[in-house]
This record gives sequence, C-alpha cells and structure tokens, in this order.
Amino acid sequence: MLNSLANHGYLPRNGRNVSIDQVVNAIDLALNLSPLSSRPVVELAATTSTTGYATTFNLDDLNLHGGACPPNAPLTFQTDLPQSSNTTAVSAARITPQATTIPLTSPSTTATRRALSSRAS
Repeated sequence: MLNSLANHGYLPRNGRNVSIDQVVNAIDLALNLSPLSSRPVVELAATTSTTGYATTFNLDDLNLHGGACPPNAPLTFQTDLPQSSNTTAVSAARITPQATTIPLTSPSTTATRRALSSRAS
C-alpha cells in the first residue's frame, strides 16, 4: 500500500527517507484513515529503519524478513472447521476468547443468488 502511495505522489517516489509524519499524512489524505489509527503502525514500521534516524525509514526497509511488518502474513486463513466448497471461514480467535467463525460467500455465489432472487421477484 505504501508503494502505491509513493506511485501516486503522496510519498516521495523514490521511497527513501520517508518520515513518520509524511506517511501518517499520506494515509490520512489518500485513505481518510485517522492519524490516531495509523500512527502506531507507522511508528512500528519505522523500527526497521536503516536511515540512521528513528523518525525516517526507506520503504524498502519494510521488505526485510523478520522485521516489524512481515510482508507475507496472511490476512485470512482457512480454519479446521468443515465448510462448503463455496465459503471461506475467517477466524476471529485473536479478537474474542472463543474462536468465532464468520462464513463469507464468494463473489460468484453472491452474483448467482442475486440473479436468482431477482427472477423470483
């Protein structure tokens, strides 16, 4: 996402010596996400800095494995619960004490259901 912000001019296009404030402001402008929400994450990202300054980092610093922001961390994962072939289970185990499963329907299944319901109406 930060690379996209640089490509669109919200951050320096070369991705070097980007300050925490620049990233927080870019996220606020481009994504309308509150600085109170983004600043802690950006400060965590700055801990990977190779610039020699605690308040700046290079976007390429975030690609280092073992750093504060793993580049290949999954956002969703399949649980061990049985599911039908057209749904994905997303576990909210990190949010609630008990694992909560929320079935998500695929876009193609949703489109099919909408088409069928519109014909029935």
